[in-house]
Amino acid sequence: MNNNLPEVAIFSKFGIYSNVQVIRHVFHAPLTVELKDLILGEGWDMGLLTTAEIQAGKAYSQNAAMERSLSEIHQTILLDFINKHGYSIG
Repeated sequence: MNNNLPEVAIFSKFGIYSNVQVIRHVFHAPLTVELKDLILGEGWDMGLLTTAEIQAGKAYSQNAAMERSLSEIHQTILLDFINKHGYSIG
């Protein structure tokens, strides 16, 4: 038995967001490691955003060295999550 395997977090389904092109099944789970330990598989940046940045629909990208917009669907999902769970970040 390999005792070096990471602990698997329990995740929960948050919702389904769909349009004519795609169906998004959205899940959430606790972050049990440091952000720096995660591996970005696609995209420019990975980071934590404040509630204000999510509400504004934009945040500073370290890699692009400029402010970048969130897609409308991702902003909607994040705001729905914040509203449902009562989170307020920075």
